Amino acid sequence: MVQSARGLTLLGTALAVLSLGLPWRSIAATPTYLTPGYYSNYCDYSGYCYSTYTPGVLIPGLPGGSYPGTDSVVRFFIATAVALALIGGLYLGRRSALRWAAYVGVAGVALYLLYGLMGGTLCLLVASACFWLASRSVIRTEQAGAPSV
Repeated sequence: MVQSARGLTLLGTALAVLSLGLPWRSIAATPTYLTPGYYSNYCDYSGYCYSTYTPGVLIPGLPGGSYPGTDSVVRFFIATAVALALIGGLYLGRRSALRWAAYVGVAGVALYLLYGLMGGTLCLLVASACFWLASRSVIRTEQAGAPSV
C-alpha cells in the first residue's frame, strides 16, 4: 500500500505539471472593423453652406485562441499543490499535506469552471483525485500498523 500512495502522488504530480501546458480557457477572436464615415453640414452667416466628410475609424480586432496554464493565475495553485504533495506528502509523510494538495488543486479548477472544462482543468482535477486517493491509501496503511510514507 505504501508504494501505491507513492505512485499515486508521483502520478498526480506529473499530471499537475502536464496541466500547465494544456489549454485552460479559449477566447473567440474579435474581427477588425471600420466604422462608417459621416457628413457634416456647416452654414456661415453669409448664407454659404458647405459639407465635410469625416472618414470612419478602423477598430483593430483582438486575437483569439486558447491560453495554457502557464499564462494564467492557476499556475500558482498548481505550484502550491505540487509542493504540498512532494514536500509534505512524500518527503515528510503527512497525509494532511496530500489532502491539502487535493484541495488546492480543486480550488484551481473551480477558479476556471466559468470558462468550461478544458484539457488543463480536467488534468488538474485528475491530479487532485490522485492526491486524495494517495492520502486515503496512507490512512489505510497507518491503520494496518505499517510504517507511513
